[in-house]
Amino acid sequence: MFGRNIDKSKIEVRVRIEHFFVNAFKKFHITIWSYMKLKDVLEVLLMLMPKIFVGQFVFIWGCDQCSKTSNIISPSSYYYLKDLQHVYYVCCGLPYGKENQTLLIDDKPSKAFPNPKWSGLFLESFIVHDNH
Repeated sequence: MFGRNIDKSKIEVRVRIEHFFVNAFKKFHITIWSYMKLKDVLEVLLMLMPKIFVGQFVFIWGCDQCSKTSNIISPSSYYYLKDLQHVYYVCCGLPYGKENQTLLIDDKPSKAFPNPKWSGLFLESFIVHDNH
């Protein structure tokens, strides 16, 4: 799906998403850190929300900002890890951060294993089933 043109007719924007983001940006510092390529992340974001919201994220990172490590089972493939220490160093210039004030939301705990166990919330992956 990514890396080529995405069919906008297959993207359904949630009702009242603008209201959600207006309130979320007032109360939180929000970032996006994906293991996808940055250009693909931006392409999807621009389909889901008005451009004005995209500029309000503290940062939007792609897989280039993840720590890349070899897969033991399949050495030709890699895991992309999201180490919160990287965020603290790049954004704050600190070698450490306030882990009790940071929450990483992702679909796989394996991407966050360098971080304290309480700093992550791991949701089930969202899979679209096209019945047509």
